Amino acid sequence: DYHPYEYIDDHGDFAGIVIDRDSGDFFEWQYDDILQKTAENDVNMYVTNPRFEFWLLLHFLSRNEMNMEKILQGKTKGEEPFLEQELHRYLPGFSKASVPFEELKDKVDAAILHEKDFCEDVIGLKFNVGSNIGILISEMKKER
Repeated sequence: DYHPYEYIDDHGDFAGIVIDRDSGDFFEWQYDDILQKTAENDVNMYVTNPRFEFWLLLHFLSRNEMNMEKILQGKTKGEEPFLEQELHRYLPGFSKASVPFEELKDKVDAAILHEKDFCEDVIGLKFNVGSNIGILISEMKKER
Protein backbone atom coordinates (compact mmCIF):
# COMPACT_ATOMS: atom_id res chain seq x y z
CA ASP A 1 0.00 0.00 0.00
CA TYR A 2 1.12 3.52 -0.82
CA HIS A 3 0.16 6.24 1.61
CA PRO A 4 0.78 9.96 1.16
CA TYR A 5 3.34 11.23 3.63
CA GLU A 6 4.69 7.76 4.11
CA TYR A 7 8.06 9.23 3.15
CA ILE A 8 8.79 11.91 5.73
CA ASP A 9 12.15 11.98 7.45
CA ASP A 10 12.81 12.71 11.12
CA HIS A 11 13.00 16.45 10.37
CA GLY A 12 9.58 16.54 8.69
CA ASP A 13 11.16 16.87 5.23
CA PHE A 14 9.83 15.04 2.22
CA ALA A 15 10.14 14.98 -1.55
CA GLY A 16 7.15 14.86 -3.83
CA ILE A 17 6.09 14.96 -7.43
CA VAL A 18 2.85 16.60 -8.59
CA ILE A 19 1.24 15.30 -11.79
CA ASP A 20 -2.12 15.23 -13.47
CA ARG A 21 -3.69 12.22 -15.11
CA ASP A 22 -4.74 13.60 -18.50
CA SER A 23 -6.66 10.92 -20.33
CA GLY A 24 -5.21 10.20 -23.75
CA ASP A 25 -1.82 11.65 -22.79
CA PHE A 26 -1.00 9.29 -19.98
CA PHE A 27 -0.95 5.51 -20.30
CA GLU A 28 -1.67 3.02 -17.52
CA TRP A 29 1.83 1.55 -17.62
CA GLN A 30 3.28 5.04 -17.18
CA TYR A 31 1.20 5.63 -14.07
CA ASP A 32 2.30 2.29 -12.62
CA ASP A 33 5.93 3.05 -13.48
CA ILE A 34 5.85 6.47 -11.79
CA LEU A 35 4.10 5.00 -8.75
CA GLN A 36 6.75 2.29 -8.44
CA LYS A 37 9.68 4.67 -8.94
CA THR A 38 8.38 7.18 -6.42
CA ALA A 39 7.91 4.43 -3.83
CA GLU A 40 11.39 3.03 -4.49
CA ASN A 41 12.92 6.49 -4.05
CA ASP A 42 10.91 7.62 -1.02
CA VAL A 43 9.11 10.29 -3.02
CA ASN A 44 5.45 11.14 -2.40
CA MET A 45 3.19 11.27 -5.46
CA TYR A 46 0.41 13.86 -5.74
CA VAL A 47 -2.10 13.43 -8.52
CA THR A 48 -5.10 15.19 -9.93
CA ASN A 49 -7.35 13.18 -12.24
CA PRO A 50 -8.44 14.17 -14.85
CA ARG A 51 -6.41 17.41 -15.03
CA PHE A 52 -4.77 19.93 -12.70
CA GLU A 53 -7.58 22.35 -13.50
CA PHE A 54 -9.88 19.99 -11.59
CA TRP A 55 -7.99 20.84 -8.38
CA LEU A 56 -8.38 24.54 -9.15
CA LEU A 57 -12.12 24.13 -9.75
CA LEU A 58 -12.44 22.51 -6.30
CA HIS A 59 -11.70 25.96 -4.87
CA PHE A 60 -15.12 27.09 -6.11
CA LEU A 61 -17.38 24.06 -6.46
CA SER A 62 -18.35 21.00 -4.45
CA ARG A 63 -19.08 17.64 -6.04
CA ASN A 64 -22.82 18.37 -6.12
CA GLU A 65 -22.21 21.61 -8.03
CA MET A 66 -20.05 20.05 -10.76
CA ASN A 67 -21.12 18.67 -14.11
CA MET A 68 -19.14 15.44 -13.87
CA GLU A 69 -20.22 14.20 -17.30
CA LYS A 70 -18.72 17.24 -19.02
CA ILE A 71 -15.63 17.21 -16.82
CA LEU A 72 -14.92 13.63 -17.84
CA GLN A 73 -15.59 14.19 -21.52
CA GLY A 74 -12.57 16.47 -21.82
CA LYS A 75 -12.54 18.59 -24.93
CA THR A 76 -14.04 18.31 -28.34
CA LYS A 77 -12.17 19.26 -31.47
CA GLY A 78 -11.44 22.96 -31.60
CA GLU A 79 -12.91 23.73 -28.17
CA GLU A 80 -11.26 24.67 -24.94
CA PRO A 81 -11.51 21.83 -22.39
CA PHE A 82 -14.62 22.06 -20.20
CA LEU A 83 -12.57 22.42 -17.01
CA GLU A 84 -10.89 25.51 -18.41
CA GLN A 85 -14.23 26.91 -19.57
CA GLU A 86 -15.58 26.46 -16.05
CA LEU A 87 -12.53 28.09 -14.48
CA HIS A 88 -13.06 31.19 -16.64
CA ARG A 89 -16.39 31.65 -14.86
CA TYR A 90 -14.60 32.00 -11.52
CA LEU A 91 -11.18 33.21 -12.65
CA PRO A 92 -11.78 35.38 -15.73
CA GLY A 93 -8.04 35.83 -16.34
CA PHE A 94 -7.20 32.13 -16.04
CA SER A 95 -4.66 30.63 -18.41
CA LYS A 96 -2.50 27.55 -18.05
CA ALA A 97 0.57 29.74 -18.41
CA SER A 98 -0.44 32.11 -15.62
CA VAL A 99 -2.52 30.62 -12.80
CA PRO A 100 -3.74 33.44 -10.51
CA PHE A 101 -2.72 31.75 -7.25
CA GLU A 102 -3.23 34.97 -5.31
CA GLU A 103 -6.96 34.79 -6.10
CA LEU A 104 -7.11 31.18 -4.92
CA LYS A 105 -5.27 31.38 -1.60
CA ASP A 106 -8.35 32.34 0.47
CA LYS A 107 -10.25 29.40 -1.04
CA VAL A 108 -7.70 26.66 -0.35
CA ASP A 109 -9.55 25.34 2.71
CA ALA A 110 -12.72 24.98 0.61
CA ALA A 111 -10.75 23.06 -2.03
CA ILE A 112 -9.29 20.74 0.61
CA LEU A 113 -12.79 20.08 1.96
CA HIS A 114 -14.31 19.55 -1.52
CA GLU A 115 -11.47 17.18 -2.44
CA LYS A 116 -12.56 14.78 0.32
CA ASP A 117 -15.72 13.96 -1.68
CA PHE A 118 -13.53 12.45 -4.40
CA CYS A 119 -10.77 9.85 -4.53
CA GLU A 120 -7.64 10.93 -2.63
CA ASP A 121 -5.80 7.61 -2.74
CA VAL A 122 -2.83 7.76 -5.13
CA ILE A 123 -3.47 4.20 -6.34
CA GLY A 124 -7.18 4.85 -6.88
CA LEU A 125 -6.43 8.09 -8.72
CA LYS A 126 -5.16 6.01 -11.62
CA PHE A 127 -8.79 5.47 -12.67
CA ASN A 128 -10.96 7.63 -10.39
CA VAL A 129 -11.73 11.33 -10.44
CA GLY A 130 -10.10 13.17 -7.60
CA SER A 131 -6.95 14.67 -6.20
CA ASN A 132 -4.61 14.41 -3.25
CA ILE A 133 -3.11 17.89 -3.64
CA GLY A 134 -5.17 18.92 -0.60
CA ILE A 135 -3.27 16.36 1.47
CA LEU A 136 0.00 17.93 0.35
CA ILE A 137 -1.18 21.45 1.18
CA SER A 138 -2.59 20.37 4.55
CA GLU A 139 0.76 18.85 5.46
CA MET A 140 2.59 21.97 4.33
CA LYS A 141 0.27 24.15 6.42
CA LYS A 142 1.05 22.00 9.50
CA GLU A 143 4.75 22.66 9.02
CA ARG A 144 4.30 26.45 9.25
